[in-house]
Amino acid sequence: MRFLPVSMLAVLIGASCTSDPVTEQPGGSTTSGPMGPTTGAPVSSTDAVDSTATSTGLGSSTATSGSTTDETETDVDPGVGVTLRRTSHGIVHVSADDYFGIGYGVGYAYTQDNRCLLVRRIEEVNGRLAAQLGADAPVTHHVHDVTVSALQSDRFYRGWFDPAAIEAGFAAGAPEVVELAEGYAAGVNRYLDDHPGSPACEVELTAELTAADLYRLWVAAATVASGESLIPLVAASPPDAAMGAEPPSPAPWQGPPASRPPVGSNAWAIGEDATTDGTSLHLYNPHFPWAGIERLYMVHVTIPGQLDVMGAALGGFALPAAGFSRQIAWGLTFSNASRYTVAELALTGDPLSYTVDGAIETIEQDVLSIDVLGEPKPRAVPFYRAQSRPVIDAPSFFLPWTASTAFAVQDVNATNTRLVEQLLRIAQASHVQELRDSLEELQGIPWSYVVASDSQGEVLFGDISAVPDVSTEHVTECVTTPTGSALLSFGIVVLDGSRAECGWSGLLPPEQLPGALRSDYVANSNNSHELPNLGELLTGFSPVLGLEGAGLSLRASLGLHMIEDRLTGADGRGPGFTAQQAQEVFFEARNRGGELLVDGIVADCQANPVGEHEGMLVDLGPACSALAGWDRRNTVASPGAAVFRGLWMALPDPSLMFEVPASLAAPLATPTGYTADPSVRAAVRDALARVSVSLGQAGVALDAPWGDVHSVLTPSGSVAMPGGLQAEGIFDAMVSVDGFYTFDGWVSSLSGVEPESLYGASYLHVVTLGDGDPQASGLLPYSQATEARSPWFLDQVARWSSNDWMVLPFTNGQIEADPELVTLEL
Repeated sequence: MRFLPVSMLAVLIGASCTSDPVTEQPGGSTTSGPMGPTTGAPVSSTDAVDSTATSTGLGSSTATSGSTTDETETDVDPGVGVTLRRTSHGIVHVSADDYFGIGYGVGYAYTQDNRCLLVRRIEEVNGRLAAQLGADAPVTHHVHDVTVSALQSDRFYRGWFDPAAIEAGFAAGAPEVVELAEGYAAGVNRYLDDHPGSPACEVELTAELTAADLYRLWVAAATVASGESLIPLVAASPPDAAMGAEPPSPAPWQGPPASRPPVGSNAWAIGEDATTDGTSLHLYNPHFPWAGIERLYMVHVTIPGQLDVMGAALGGFALPAAGFSRQIAWGLTFSNASRYTVAELALTGDPLSYTVDGAIETIEQDVLSIDVLGEPKPRAVPFYRAQSRPVIDAPSFFLPWTASTAFAVQDVNATNTRLVEQLLRIAQASHVQELRDSLEELQGIPWSYVVASDSQGEVLFGDISAVPDVSTEHVTECVTTPTGSALLSFGIVVLDGSRAECGWSGLLPPEQLPGALRSDYVANSNNSHELPNLGELLTGFSPVLGLEGAGLSLRASLGLHMIEDRLTGADGRGPGFTAQQAQEVFFEARNRGGELLVDGIVADCQANPVGEHEGMLVDLGPACSALAGWDRRNTVASPGAAVFRGLWMALPDPSLMFEVPASLAAPLATPTGYTADPSVRAAVRDALARVSVSLGQAGVALDAPWGDVHSVLTPSGSVAMPGGLQAEGIFDAMVSVDGFYTFDGWVSSLSGVEPESLYGASYLHVVTLGDGDPQASGLLPYSQATEARSPWFLDQVARWSSNDWMVLPFTNGQIEADPELVTLEL
């Protein structure tokens, strides 16, 4: 995904919700209902259990519609013919006769697990947070790790999107999508009606949920890599007319790599030519935040004869964004394509007027009426547009609104009403060629590559998605200003707004988008589109898809190494893939930076065993010994891994440690070699001195197991976390923002971090497809529920820590055999 260097998004976890505890009684008996299985005998009305529902925890169960809560009877709902089953860890299986029913069941279940999170998001995308929280209340957008005020958030959501255009887009699209939205809204409302105010949340729904609310939520999700990344940059006011006319000289941002939020994904599709038995495999490992509406949610939805798909859905969605059916397995990895462009406007000297082809046009000012808590009248909040495009004011990114220049954004996804239909078409595809055809027809994927395999043994990679219609020629002719030229290398496309010919409309045609169909493998770890397979180089595409020619990141290079080592048997297991071997190589938690650098670092510090920190000489012997004894992995048991992580954090630019930098011409052979530069080696020794002193002050042994210093705090205690910093070349990226940006922040995280601060392993699967039913295993490490009283709150974390993946129950026999099965008829 291409982010601005200091980024932004929009969602706040419902951690502010209050909830009731689940009680446990001796003997372990269970009572079940809409809240699922809870241990304990009597269940109070505040536990939000449907009093008319009865079930067992051991297979079949029954329930009727309607409920009583808080000892007050409600009207009996006649039912919608939806079966909602929960298997172990609260995995949701919804079967219905139509799409309304699918939406209804998933909406009901998601609200049961994540009520506060969902209702806050609905109010957020409608621009109604300031009314409940106050103008200055902080609103955190987790994907981009930025906090803005509630008023800023409301201004964005009220001004950026066109509700009429969005509703018209959905009305003109697939009727199944409308049914999903109407059903989801009805399911949410049903749960909220049956369980009013339980739990109490900081933000509550202003009105009953509608399909239009879901449309706004879906389109907002489509702008994760465009509009939502720009929330703090939306212009609040024009510049003072007295200010100077000359903008500051553009100087590209040069911040450290760690200032970009650590989101991303890994996806492998392994075809029949690369497996031992001619089947296909799919491995998926997205790295999303553990907080916010982008938390994934495990669902399995079935309409007999039409739909049968399982996987990970975004909050507020009824269909998986990634997952598997009997014929297809797929995953999405954030791509490098730009999903918006910036028009550089030549102002006339008046900050509210500009010229296009010599004609003067006016920057429009809309006035948004935004309610604010405690204020008797709505605030009049301006929102500025040029040719209907939002104006931004971003001096930090060298895009300031001055007396001579302004910048307006065109967002390709601001009216992307095709995403849900695209997910439906993927789920219904019978092979990857059909999947590719649907991608080319709809171009509804908003921000990702697609990596997919099918039951016939073929695999697909492509960025066949919503990309602005800006060709290579368009970039050459229209990215001509100093600002545009400087920022293009950072993936920000700044077009000349003084010429009408430099505008664009629509999408880059499918024939100008990269894709590959193969029968061995394709893979992506957020590297560019260029190298999905060592034998396939995809080049010559528009710069709007990302600049070409850069070497692979350490994580992307490691991913290809792991595949190639598996195909040749260089990892010692014999050549070719099986599902078990795919999991095994994943569990190894290799650290590519450590593999390449540590031998050289150890040799140098053994020869020169002294470093300097704060004017003191420090003996490096213990740190060198810890590095020498490290297994170059980040398993929870790996001793000494913290020394390398600390070294990486302490250096301003760790890439300087390599003698040969990364090159796309030698993707597996570079980067390589520990630098011979004496100044860099001295800096490394001094960084090791800082690590030695800091770990000692923190009471951490230099050879401590990685899980002792890389752990998440849960109500049941600290849980060790595998994985680590992706920049080091760790495949399963896992990091807390508390320890991501600075060395001191990392040291403070060594005693454990809160789940809400984490980015990384968020959904995991390995799926085998062939002639029979899919065979799948995986986890949702942060678990299904954000409601602390839920039995499914953080209940998969320990399994993830110990690499104890579960079978994902897909067939009816697997579901019915689940020992924790609970069934509810809605």
